[in-house]
Amino acid sequence: MELWRICRLFLLAALVSGICILGCEGEDSDYMSALGDPGMKRDSLRVAIESWNQCNEVGEEAPNSGRIKTKSVDRYAAKKEIYLGNKCQVDDRPRPWQFWMVMLKSGNTDTYASRCPKNGERYGPFPMESRFPCFGDGCMNMPLMYHNYTSLEGDNNSSLKGSFYGTWDLDANVTDGVLPGNGTSYYSVTWEKDIGKGSWIYHHLLKTSPKYPWLMLYLRADATTGILWRLPLPDQGNAENSKIP
Repeated sequence: MELWRICRLFLLAALVSGICILGCEGEDSDYMSALGDPGMKRDSLRVAIESWNQCNEVGEEAPNSGRIKTKSVDRYAAKKEIYLGNKCQVDDRPRPWQFWMVMLKSGNTDTYASRCPKNGERYGPFPMESRFPCFGDGCMNMPLMYHNYTSLEGDNNSSLKGSFYGTWDLDANVTDGVLPGNGTSYYSVTWEKDIGKGSWIYHHLLKTSPKYPWLMLYLRADATTGILWRLPLPDQGNAENSKIP
């Protein structure tokens, strides 16, 4: 279990620098990895992406993200976890595992809309506070998401590379990459690896804007079973549940 603690610290430290290489099990190690893909060495990478508002809910959908009835978007999020888990499951021992999770989050909060519950009950409305930024109606929107599917690259197609990227500024065009200046939010997660050797390398970029000053970007190794944090959602990740002595 101590090894898993070290790995978690390594992952968090790597994210701060914008590059993530996670390794938990050496060739001469006497430990069994708590991760389904120790060392991130499998060529058949499995990555999922999700986004939450300040309430840890879906709330408003982004344009062209599918037509889901407003009252059922969070129920849809739970079913999405199960669906992705089935699509991405790897048969392994002692039990199957699913995927690495990229998570986006915006801290914008419309305090007048009473969207975030408190202790499970409706809360607010209440006046705006500096810790809860909001530019007005619609400030809690989900980001636009774009996907460059993992593909062969390099000399003799010897490497793999893919990415997710996008923006919370719904009127911005970031299909050619991050825009100059400070007026547009932006995120990207890029992964690359040499085929048959080494580990996956993740590059992260997160840029705030005046309308979206409070943004977060995670790369998570969620538990394979159980609930997601304290949320009523089924977990689908690649980390084994272990009891801490």
